[in-house]
Amino acid sequence: MKIEKLTVVFAVPMLFAAALAREAPTDIYLLIGQSNMAGRGATNAANRISPERVFKFTRDGKWTEGVEPIHFDRPNVGAGPGLAFGRAMADAKPAVEIGLVPCAVGGSPLSRWEPGGDLYSNAVERTRAALATGGSLRGILWHQGEADSWKRGNAESYARRLTHMVTQLRADLGVKYVPFIAGEVGAHYGASIEKRGGKSFVDEVNSQMKSAVAKLPAAGWVSVKGLGPGPDGIHFTTESSYELGRRYAREILRWQSIPCQMPEDEDYGGNAADWRPPFTAHGFNLQGMRRSGPKAGFREDHFKWIKEWGFNFVRLPLDYRCWVKDRKSGNREIIDEEGLKLLDKGIAFARKHGLVTMICLHRIPGEYCVPQVDPEPGNIYTDPDCLRAAVMHWKLLAQRYRDIPREELFFNLINEPSSRLGTIEQYEYVARVLVASIRKVDSKRFIVADGWQGGNVPVPGLYGIPGVGQAARGYYPYWFSHFGVDVAASLGNDKVSAPPPTWPPRRGCPDGRLGGPKWPDWHEPFAIANAPAAKYALVLGEVSGSVLIEVAADGERVASFRLEPQKGNPEWSKVSRYRGTGPWRGIPARPLTFTLPKRAERLSIQLVEGDWAMPSSLVLKNADGREARIEFGQNMKTMKTTCWRRRFAGWNARGPLPLPDGVSVPSGRFADEGMNVMCKGWLDRWEDPIANGVWCLAGEFGCANHTAHMDSLRFLESGLNLFEALGMGWCSWGFIGSRFGVLDSGRADVEYEDWKGRKLDRKMLELLRRHAAKGVALDSVPEVVTGSEPELARFAKTAWAMAYDHVTNCVGAVQSPYMDEAFSPDRTWIWDTCFMALFCRYAPDVFPGVESLMNFYAPMLDGTPSALKVHIPDNPPLFAWAEWMNYRMTGDRKRIDLIFGGRKYPQRMFDFYERMKIGDGFPFQSSAFPVLWEKRQLGYLWTGGRSGMDNTPRGGFSRQVFDNDARYFSILWIDAISQQALACRIIYEATGDEVFKKRFDEYAGIINERYWDDEDGAYYDISASPPHKTVKVLTPASFWPLLAGVVPPERARRLVAHLKNPRKLGGDVPFPSVSRDSRFFNPKGEYWRGGVWLPTVYMCVRALEENGFADLADELAEKTVRHQFKTYKAYSPHTIWEAYSPTEAKPASCKVNIRDEVVRPDFCGWSALGPISMMIENVVGINADGVKREVEWRLRRTDRHGVRNLRFGGVTASLVFENGQIEIESSAPFLLRVKGVVHKVPVGRTTLPVGGVERLATDK
Repeated sequence: MKIEKLTVVFAVPMLFAAALAREAPTDIYLLIGQSNMAGRGATNAANRISPERVFKFTRDGKWTEGVEPIHFDRPNVGAGPGLAFGRAMADAKPAVEIGLVPCAVGGSPLSRWEPGGDLYSNAVERTRAALATGGSLRGILWHQGEADSWKRGNAESYARRLTHMVTQLRADLGVKYVPFIAGEVGAHYGASIEKRGGKSFVDEVNSQMKSAVAKLPAAGWVSVKGLGPGPDGIHFTTESSYELGRRYAREILRWQSIPCQMPEDEDYGGNAADWRPPFTAHGFNLQGMRRSGPKAGFREDHFKWIKEWGFNFVRLPLDYRCWVKDRKSGNREIIDEEGLKLLDKGIAFARKHGLVTMICLHRIPGEYCVPQVDPEPGNIYTDPDCLRAAVMHWKLLAQRYRDIPREELFFNLINEPSSRLGTIEQYEYVARVLVASIRKVDSKRFIVADGWQGGNVPVPGLYGIPGVGQAARGYYPYWFSHFGVDVAASLGNDKVSAPPPTWPPRRGCPDGRLGGPKWPDWHEPFAIANAPAAKYALVLGEVSGSVLIEVAADGERVASFRLEPQKGNPEWSKVSRYRGTGPWRGIPARPLTFTLPKRAERLSIQLVEGDWAMPSSLVLKNADGREARIEFGQNMKTMKTTCWRRRFAGWNARGPLPLPDGVSVPSGRFADEGMNVMCKGWLDRWEDPIANGVWCLAGEFGCANHTAHMDSLRFLESGLNLFEALGMGWCSWGFIGSRFGVLDSGRADVEYEDWKGRKLDRKMLELLRRHAAKGVALDSVPEVVTGSEPELARFAKTAWAMAYDHVTNCVGAVQSPYMDEAFSPDRTWIWDTCFMALFCRYAPDVFPGVESLMNFYAPMLDGTPSALKVHIPDNPPLFAWAEWMNYRMTGDRKRIDLIFGGRKYPQRMFDFYERMKIGDGFPFQSSAFPVLWEKRQLGYLWTGGRSGMDNTPRGGFSRQVFDNDARYFSILWIDAISQQALACRIIYEATGDEVFKKRFDEYAGIINERYWDDEDGAYYDISASPPHKTVKVLTPASFWPLLAGVVPPERARRLVAHLKNPRKLGGDVPFPSVSRDSRFFNPKGEYWRGGVWLPTVYMCVRALEENGFADLADELAEKTVRHQFKTYKAYSPHTIWEAYSPTEAKPASCKVNIRDEVVRPDFCGWSALGPISMMIENVVGINADGVKREVEWRLRRTDRHGVRNLRFGGVTASLVFENGQIEIESSAPFLLRVKGVVHKVPVGRTTLPVGGVERLATDK
């Protein structure tokens, strides 16, 4: 086709309706490209007769009869493929009218069809005009490439440019998945170029075009084989053009044969499908139907055992051939009912034993994850026949099981979609077609899509589909989890030639690839300084293409290895072409071995030719048999080698191949290096879907049986902890009779336990059970929703998970389990336990908050022996506050009546200290300060830590050691007397006992008369000696009177001003433990010399809320939570700390006893108050009153936010605000106060319009 220098102007009227000759056809097709699409074939009387129901869209925007010529790009335009295409489509669809929108222009290069080009813009405008008349766009036909076959640059960039054009064209026309069919450029055109003295790049254009089509969703290819040109040697003859049109029709009909071929939002089930499981999955894959064959089926006892062991979930990987004729892929659309009955039994067993089931088409038409074992014909991502068959199977299953509630049965579409076969965009398309097809049959079914690239990469394009979760994999790094596994071998027949790796890898393991010269960031040789004389074995992971690896010692070559993956070669495994057309990739079965006869200053290993190779491990063995080894990270995401240079430190060194001196290793995100290694693979990517509200699980994870058992258990522990940190469930691969399972796993180093004739790996089972129990427990806690800041919600979930690890059992304790502060296994603290109870009240069924107080009540007041010693029996007033706050949440009046009424524990605890004489001891406590020093009329001198603020700067000094410092006991503490007043007020409110009302009034008078400093507007400690002057050190202790309820309004306003002053207790990080202008303040925190402590923060926040300063409470609480979160992200290990720096995102520094570092990590003992209690009450703004069954919601955020699974007063409710309304689901009626209006919320689901939100609590 010659390059025609012709400018074509298309006139497209603005108002087409007035110009129409007839109504629009139902199915509309866009025809674009060059002259072989426009047509140059001869026309005659026969082809000027319009076929029935075929129409064309004219130059002036009218629908007229479809006669030749269809196009009008030049005066001598002739017959092209368009009319024959239309006729074939009309014949295939007797009830449909076909409309052709001709836009092809002879001689046009691809550049004019790219977005922004004139022909692209014209095609979009004309198609929109045609669609405006009615009908739907059902396909795009493309025949172009001749004009780009003259220059190498145009040809070699064709695939990239065509892909961009198609993607943008679909977007601009609003039809993301309309079929795009491309036609081959005829070989005769290449001959025409060469005849005219040019160099032909037709083959390259065709290769590029075919490559682009192979990677686009819903795209097809039409061959021109057998079609010839006319006399000019460029354009197809009329008959060839018509045959080409019929071929276009056949290809597009293949795509249109797929149900829901062009899925749209309304096809996914809408509100009926919008559901996510309210639990986290923990279970096993049962492989009874993973392969077709005579032994396919399930055993009921397996389901029974899984349930009895405490798991809640089973995944059933299925081979669709189990229910097709003769169990063969060739009969994939011929169903055998008997095979489906086997699946019926498996699902019935799961339902009988209370297990949620997820069925997965582990083999689906056109896709199987282990092609080297039993290849599946076809390609579901590029072959519409495979996709149509896959749709048929899922519709069959959807129809068969539509009566089973979605809460009991999930569908898992495709197992481990392969990047070898398709792109992530193609997989998204296939998943959408399958979801839409299922939802046409069963609109409510919950569906899970595996991540792309073997289940490892989440698919953002699926996030918005209602009722669709995603499944990850937990195998990374594969060099560990699949060590020694030959997928083609049966259990026990693997061939293992290398020593097994260990877990976890040392921090700073080398990562990257041995890359050829074209990869400059990988081409650096792996080098060892001071390399010893030894035998070396380099174990490789994947190798890409033919490569040459050379080993050199001090510049002299020692060995070289030529490697090339070969399909069918037993020396290679997992051999496949990259994305179907790239270089062959595979894993060599044997390590590369060489001997270094003498020590070398520098040993180097470099890939000098070819693509790349992924090293797995390097093992050194000397003549005495001693070994040194190093594992490589094998992180597929690493684009530059890291930690690539090592030095040999000696055979007896703890780490014989460390980094060179002076090279540091950056700290990881987690204290567990195994979790950090796993995150380097793919699992960190799964934070994104989880943050976007997608229900996720690891559909498979595990470790094969060739690694040491203890290493395998540590690997599983790292994975389980990571799943938990991410907020996703898991399903262990293999249950019985596989390399990975807990039964009959074939491990050589396990002391198996006999279990009903099976060999049970008890240690592995108990590890899984422990994590499953934790997951079930955490499913019942409140879930915070912070739409625009999902990381905050994950932070709250992390706090719950960490707190669960402090639910501890102690043999001989009065109350067990109890909340442990993480200090010591045989001691417990009043201050810590009381504050833990203040977040435990949100999940009382899981966290024994106030129940743990029995470990103080019973030994201290009833004389009950206990294995848990009370460490420093201070803070008796806090018992009353903790109990009362728990009551206000739970509404548990029985406990209040028992604690305050029957046993009178708070009253007796109060009186206990009142009755003590100077010198009296505390026989039930564990250690220091066994004697009461003295009592004062104006306040209290309690034992030891007193109010818990034991290290707070007092007077002219700061107590930073635990000793009997007389100076420290010369001060009466404002917090001590205020806590007594608080206890009296609460006891009176709980019981009506006037004695405590009188005591409260007495305390209130003393506090306001003696402890208030009118000059500073603050409550201070006072001197124990007359004249009892105030000791002016401003700390959060000054706010205990506000919580106690003894502060007059005017004094409250003056007191609160200190929290607004950034030079005092305010600022970006509020609530330092001493005023910023104090000489005691240390910007690093230094424990109580500025450190931010969550117990006192929470006390201050509650005091503000209860005294009319709710706005300020929310603002300061949110600042504190954000500071905790910033520290969690910025400081390693990423955890919750005992106290925080008042100036930067770090934990507070610490100088207590002999410690000179930061404060304690993993401290949910009280610091969880931030991400749990204050997150709910102040960041989200929801405050529940279980006694009144009322919720007050201070709406301040504008994004989607709220709390799910909030429990108060016997009510379980979820409340989520979005777009001016609150979606509520409640188990019982309650009152909701929003913007001063009280709403009655009924049982069930409610949508409550509340309007917009004017402002946020604080700027983000």
